[in-house]
Amino acid sequence: MKSFRTIIFLVLFLNFTILFAQKDSLNLTLEYLPNKNYTFNSDIQMIIEGWENNTINYTNQIKNLYSKIISTGNLNNNKFPFSIRFNDENNIDLNKYEFKGICSPLEYPKISYVVPTIENKDIENFYLNYIQEAIKEIPILTKKLKLGESFTTSSPLKYTLSEFLSLDLLVLKHYTLVKIDSNYAYFDYEMKASIKNFEYMDIKYSGKSSGKGKLVYDINNHFFISSKNNESILNLNMLHQGKTSLLKIKTFINEDILIHEN
Repeated sequence: MKSFRTIIFLVLFLNFTILFAQKDSLNLTLEYLPNKNYTFNSDIQMIIEGWENNTINYTNQIKNLYSKIISTGNLNNNKFPFSIRFNDENNIDLNKYEFKGICSPLEYPKISYVVPTIENKDIENFYLNYIQEAIKEIPILTKKLKLGESFTTSSPLKYTLSEFLSLDLLVLKHYTLVKIDSNYAYFDYEMKASIKNFEYMDIKYSGKSSGKGKLVYDINNHFFISSKNNESILNLNMLHQGKTSLLKIKTFINEDILIHEN
């Protein structure tokens, strides 16, 4: 009887120890899964200030409710269909189209075409490039973390604005794991981005951005489901005929991501 109680005690002790250990560490996997719908709902506020000679000469405030839906299909030969469509109140033209491609586990989707076809190929190529690069802002990775540990991702992005102009950015994001429960993990993050110097219409541009926020990670769905209190500031410097001006853009974003079976 005593030995039986000892065995029960050991089983309970081991079970408790395992559960406790699971809450102290996380097998983080960020990826798109097959047969899922991802609905992104974003509340965005932007404050734009134009500066010249250390004086504000322009201000504007923009509010935008924005959503996008990503759908994935059946896994076949380690690949599955991937599509994305938008509901952006500030970009009605974009809402007309659905962008499609292929994805594989633990890889970025590859967007290859749009329906219906866009007659103006320059606009089509612009949209395809923009969406392909924007997808990379959410890292795809697998990593084991303990509470309090951090990691950094580096994302070089290239947005093609026209045949003769592209915007090159390097985005660094630093994530810190602050809490784990049975289904979710919680992160603080900081962001820094730099814009490669470029020239357009005799104006030279350079810029840097920084920001911070909080993220909630869904352990079962391998994806972030909430992004709250995101604040960022972009300082864009412009030099024209020896005169320097500054465009300062403050952005505040709260985003929820709903994930369900397709």
